[in-house]
Amino acid sequence: MSDFTERARTHADGPEVVDESGTQQAAPNPLDDELRKIDPTDWRTAVAAAKQDGYCFFDWLGAVDQIGRANTFEVVLRLVDRGEAGPRAIRLRTSVPREDPRLDSIADIFAGAGWHERESAELFAITFTGGDPRRLLLADDFVGAPLRKDAVLAARSGVDWPGAKEPGGAPSRRRMVPPGVPEPEVWGDRDPSAAEPDPAEVAESAVGGRVRRRRTGSGGRGPVLRRARDPWGGSPGVGDE
Repeated sequence: MSDFTERARTHADGPEVVDESGTQQAAPNPLDDELRKIDPTDWRTAVAAAKQDGYCFFDWLGAVDQIGRANTFEVVLRLVDRGEAGPRAIRLRTSVPREDPRLDSIADIFAGAGWHERESAELFAITFTGGDPRRLLLADDFVGAPLRKDAVLAARSGVDWPGAKEPGGAPSRRRMVPPGVPEPEVWGDRDPSAAEPDPAEVAESAVGGRVRRRRTGSGGRGPVLRRARDPWGGSPGVGDE
């Protein structure tokens, strides 16, 4: 077998892990994970039960902003069982409301979760009750939650974004906004008398691309936003992951 073929097989099978007996095993394929949907009030109980069932290796914990699909954040935890039967993994998923996102900390069950909880607390403004409240990545005076989809990347609004102006040329006649900056009628250069946009409208408008005209919806429902397509080929859908 050639060295190239051996490397290809190793890559396809996944990285190897070592169990408690010192035996090397292929890491479980994330596509094979068992998925468990957990009520937020049962979060700690479900995590403790999974550990009791043999899922004793903490892999990661993260959050996803579901705005555009639901007014919630989804918190996901991945645990691995590296027992004699071979590696297996589960993902526990729960949802907390955007208005006051709170979830019990599991750092006393899995010490490694503490760092991940602090990261999600800073980037999404989720409170992990009973966890470590100290800052981890951002400065103490930083305001906002940068990974929320309605967080505006204001610094980008003051610079020419690729495609808006070619080197040595005049600015495009069609106004463009970079990803992370909503269209002018939603944020920034907008009608002072207009109602404040809701977070879903800000997130939907901040996909980047050419600014398009807004039309008034039927039935007096106010303006309807026409989505600008991401010039780098991404989907314009707000809830796309």
